[in-house]
Order: sequence, then C-alpha cells, then structure tokens
Amino acid sequence: RRVLFRSSSKKRGKKSEPGYLQQLAVDAEHDVVTTVDVLPGNTDDSEALQSMVDGHTEQVGLKPDEVVADSKYQSGDNRADLMEKRVTDHVASPPPKGSKQGRFSVSDFLIEFDDEGVPVAMLCPALKLAVEPKWKEANHAWVFYFRKAQCEGCRLRAQCSTSKRGRSVSVDEHYLLTEAARERQASVEGNAAQRQRYR
Repeated sequence: RRVLFRSSSKKRGKKSEPGYLQQLAVDAEHDVVTTVDVLPGNTDDSEALQSMVDGHTEQVGLKPDEVVADSKYQSGDNRADLMEKRVTDHVASPPPKGSKQGRFSVSDFLIEFDDEGVPVAMLCPALKLAVEPKWKEANHAWVFYFRKAQCEGCRLRAQCSTSKRGRSVSVDEHYLLTEAARERQASVEGNAAQRQRYR
C-alpha cells in the first residue's frame, strides 16, 4: 500500500491574508483519500507528516508500506519515524546545501562512522583529515573542524570555503537516513514513486 501526500494553500495576490494548508493522504492503489487535515497556513508541511501517517493507519487499519511526498515534507525526525514504523521512505530529498552553486557539500566529504552511527572521522576532497567532532545540541549535529593550516593554499579552497579560518562541516544526526533516501530517490523504484505522485 503506497500513500501519497499533497498540500494546497490559497493565496490572493500579494496581500497577506489568513490562510490554511489542506493536507491529504491518498491511497495510491485505489485513489482514495484516507486522511485529511487542515492546518494554519504558516505550518511547515514537515510538521504534518507523522500525524498524517498515523491518521491513515487509524482510518484504514493498516500502516502504509510506503510514503511518497515532495521535499517540503522531509526532515530527519520524519525519516527516523518512518524507519521506526518500518515504512519505506520515498519523501523527496533536496540536493545537499551548496551543491547547486558548485561548492562542496557535506556529501562530498568521506565520513567514517562508529558502530552506533556516530561520525568519528572525516576526509575532505583534498584528502585532509579531521577527527573528534563536537556535538552541537542546538543543531542536533556533529561539527568537524579543519585547521587553518590544513586549508591554507588548498587547490580546492574556492569550491570549499571563503572563511579565513579552516572549514567546518556539520553532520546532522539523521545524515545516514538522508543519504539513504537520496539513493532510493535516484533508483528506478524511487523515480516511479515520484512520477506517480506527480500524476
């Protein structure tokens, strides 16, 4: 059972007015709306996904096998929730930050993880090593710091950092889930799921 998610809002011109978001869960096999929710217009779509999955499960009596949605619904917490519920995550993932501008993103760095999924070492595209990242609670991410001496004179610096200090790179706590989602998105199955959602 594949469930598709959509949201819609109504805006009139450029004038700011009270608005709403209508969230729909649709059973893709039968084209039946299984859950509807109406939220304030300033609600981020990502905040609706978990309750909509739960609403579908309650209405239908079965959890979905797959959830397909656009990237507005993606967040690390949502991906973790889908994994915990054993639901295949076909929520679209945007390109890594900086990649559209031709700059190195976190995905361009080779990251070593320990057995618990905690990053312990990072190799940059110029093969410089950073270890012992610092956990930043406010960002829910580990941050690797490359020293100024490692970055000075680097032939790849223009693609990497404009800072006069060394480059810092954040690794979100759900990084591995996001990367796995990007791989699924690029697969034949992932492409087919998103095409069905477009239709």
